[in-house]
Amino acid sequence: MFKSIIGLGIMVFAACFMLGCASTARQTIGYYHAPQKAFSLPLDINIFRGQVTLTEGCDHVGGSLNIWDAQNRFFRIDYLRINQDPLATVPAFAADRTIAEVVLSNYLRKVIPASAKVKSIRTMGKVFVKVRSGKEALFSEISLEMQPHSVGALHDTSQVFYYGFLIFKDRDLAYVLQHRMPVFQPDRMHAQLGQLADDLIIPGKPMSFSAPRAMAHFGHIITHQFLNLKDRILGKDTRPLVETCEWNDVIAAPK
Repeated sequence: MFKSIIGLGIMVFAACFMLGCASTARQTIGYYHAPQKAFSLPLDINIFRGQVTLTEGCDHVGGSLNIWDAQNRFFRIDYLRINQDPLATVPAFAADRTIAEVVLSNYLRKVIPASAKVKSIRTMGKVFVKVRSGKEALFSEISLEMQPHSVGALHDTSQVFYYGFLIFKDRDLAYVLQHRMPVFQPDRMHAQLGQLADDLIIPGKPMSFSAPRAMAHFGHIITHQFLNLKDRILGKDTRPLVETCEWNDVIAAPK
């Protein structure tokens, strides 16, 4: 629906840190394993609806994973090596809260404004919350007003979108979890990003086999294949739109 949505260019920063391992995959079950054991992510978790399409990019100072589910809902996970990635340069001995504040500030001041499609940015609030069994994270939501006609599918309707951040530190990495929604629902945004944070496996490694997990995989396969068959019968195209990455159009677009 939202073709050419929010193509925010990260310019110099993302051009540097997302060129090393660019690839695209479309999967339903299993795991995504980030480079350098940054994290692993089960692909059949509850917040994803159906098959997911993944694009990634990385280098030695960090990386990104873009995720679209079968309903074109967009999530993103950035991981930034502290004091090596330009977006995570912090004062010596900075506390975890300070690191999260600095990273968020850099996204709001340097990353998003770099896009010519963005007309205005408004911070809707920020608060520290608990994730991952007690780890502290900074949650913030912003509204993005796009330039007129920059999102062609919307024509003359409102071109405002809501973008959530959940930022926390683990080891020497800052994790920046992101989600886009068409309406302002902070509780739902918080819940979605919090669940994504809880489902991350840090450091990255394959999860050991368990019977409940195997049953969940099997149920996910059955449900997904049924939905695929229904869509084919109805003639629906459920492929994610290819120009929906917030930060980097080239790395993000599924092929």
